[in-house]
Amino acid sequence: MRRTIATIALCSLWLSYGCAPAPTARNTSYARPLEQQVQSQKQQIESLNTLLAQLTQRVDENQQILVAIQQQVEQLKSQPQAGQNQPAATAQTTAVASGTAPSATEIYRQAFADYTQGQYAAAERGFEQFLRFYPENPFAATAYYRLAEAQQSQGKSQQALTNFANVASNYPDAHKAPDALLKMAILLKN
Repeated sequence: MRRTIATIALCSLWLSYGCAPAPTARNTSYARPLEQQVQSQKQQIESLNTLLAQLTQRVDENQQILVAIQQQVEQLKSQPQAGQNQPAATAQTTAVASGTAPSATEIYRQAFADYTQGQYAAAERGFEQFLRFYPENPFAATAYYRLAEAQQSQGKSQQALTNFANVASNYPDAHKAPDALLKMAILLKN
């Protein structure tokens, strides 16, 4: 009998160590703040995941724009160099005189090519023509910026200042807007 009592006592002692204590008010008071912290961190993680997805999308969009610009540069490099000294506006003026306006892409590419080759007067005419025919084009802000740079390169500081201001005020979300503000500050300082 002693043996049975001892066995029962050992079993109950062994079981009491294996069982979790009953929840008390003190245990639940510690659990609530922890649960709130976990929930808060889950919300922060969801918010960061959303932000990451948005930033990834923007990077992808910027990458596509970069690829398009690189393709344009390569096309400009591969164009025949024979007419390089001839003003670019001649072909554009001929097309306009014949009644068919060149496309926005054609005008912008030619004006940009003139700009990169240092033919600032031709670039100025090209960007002005682009803005006259296509004022609502997505590249209008960049065209105004390049126009202002071409004018600045020719010593036309007031006209350049006006066009830089146009970019900053009319296209505040454009990627060239901060650069336009900087150029304005430089022009005003001098």
